[in-house]
Amino acid sequence: MFQTLYSAPAACRRHSDGPFADERDRYLRHCADFGATRGTLRQKGNELLWFAHHLGSQAPDGVDLEKLQEIASERQSICKGRTAGQRLINIARPWLRFLGWWHVPAIEIRFQNQLDQFVAWMRDERGLSPATMERWHAHVGMFLHWCDQTNRHLLTLRPDDIDNYFVSCGPGRWSRVSVSHVASALRVFLRFMAARGGCDPRLAETIRGPRIYQ
Repeated sequence: MFQTLYSAPAACRRHSDGPFADERDRYLRHCADFGATRGTLRQKGNELLWFAHHLGSQAPDGVDLEKLQEIASERQSICKGRTAGQRLINIARPWLRFLGWWHVPAIEIRFQNQLDQFVAWMRDERGLSPATMERWHAHVGMFLHWCDQTNRHLLTLRPDDIDNYFVSCGPGRWSRVSVSHVASALRVFLRFMAARGGCDPRLAETIRGPRIYQ
């Protein structure tokens, strides 16, 4: 796969000789099978190579969120872009899940069954890409955890509750693009729940994300 993505011999050798080359190669092939473009694959390959150099030899035993954030913070500190650290997390975590190396945080929530059903629906009925599933799972999981902490119930959720979530959790943490992604994920989840009688069917349409400019 590296020879397909990188025409320069030096670049190809750098990727082939780097840590966990076989694991990175298998994942990139997997992403290509799901329709990822060459540009997207090159970006994933570059980020994963940098990430692999900062993983220890014990990575196959499991990598947790704390370790991932530690490496992402280092990436952020040496890059000029504001989103470098988050980009690394968005690319590295699906790779770790693909390999079975991701150590899922043990956070029990009241709505775990609904979250599991949503993931099964995304995978089995919608056939979404692993990257999209990972992103929506994270956004919806955070929202449900907040509902659990604030003693809110899906059946009685109101638009004011959704607004409260964005106001209390978004400022200082989410960019306009992030808010848009969260809003999209919640709309899909609430439509999914409404179709099963789990929440007000009008709720999803009350969520409006920010306008994103080029």
